[in-house]
Order: sequence, then structure tokens, then C-alpha cells
Amino acid sequence: MSDLTYTNSAGNTVYTSQFLLNRKTCCQTTCLHCPYGYTTKTHGLEFNKVEVESIETAQGIVGSLGSEQKSVSQSLLDSAFGTSKKKKKVITESNMSNFLFVLIKGVVCGVLEIGKLQGLELFLMDHFKNQDLTLDSVNSYYIKQS
Repeated sequence: MSDLTYTNSAGNTVYTSQFLLNRKTCCQTTCLHCPYGYTTKTHGLEFNKVEVESIETAQGIVGSLGSEQKSVSQSLLDSAFGTSKKKKKVITESNMSNFLFVLIKGVVCGVLEIGKLQGLELFLMDHFKNQDLTLDSVNSYYIKQS
């Protein structure tokens, strides 16, 4: 990701995490793409259900991006036994309750596939991939809110 800024749907210029990393220090103003973790620590993460009207949006995030990060335990299993071939995730009305939108400061940053107790897989949008959001860190916020 080499872009330093982009224009959001409201027409505002937004600085990316790469721009903020180039500054080499956190300004502590809770930037949306803060790569230092300050915004996430200050505001936390929010989770919204995927509704019928938003299935297409969620599928766009899940289908086009693939799984972003694995948990530490899954990475260890993969290194020991090899990776398994993953099926493409499809969100439908019958399984939409297994998915949540992940939001930072009210802005959708990804989709979390959930199991009975915690998130199973995290799908992040491009501009949010460099913010140290892992399945484990997102699960810590999800478990607190459950």
C-alpha cells in the first residue's frame, strides 16, 4: 500500500497508515488509520450485525479480500501440518448471523466471521491492513462486548 491519502465517500481526504508511519511518531489525535494502536486503544472496536440490506457490502469485503490474518494457534498448526485449501466464503440470508461488521470510530474496516464464543476469521479492507488488527486483537474486543 503506497498511497498516502485517499478520498472517502464524504469527499474528505483521509491519511493512510503509511502516511502516519512515515511521521515516525503517534500524534495521539485518534486518527482513523493510526498504525500505532492509539485509536483502537482509545475508542475500541464496534461490531454491527450484517443485515439483509448490507449482505452485498459484506460479501464484497469477504469475497474480494480473502482472509486477512490467522490466529497464532492456526499459524502454528499450518506450519506443522501445512495449510488447508480454503473455500470461498459466501454470505447469504441463512448465514448472515455468523458475520459482523468491524468498525473503528463508526467506519467499517472489515468483517468478522464469528463462532459460538469468538471470531473465527477476519477480513480487513485494504486501507486498514497496516494497523495491527489481527484476529486475536479483534477477538479481545469482541469477547468484551459479548
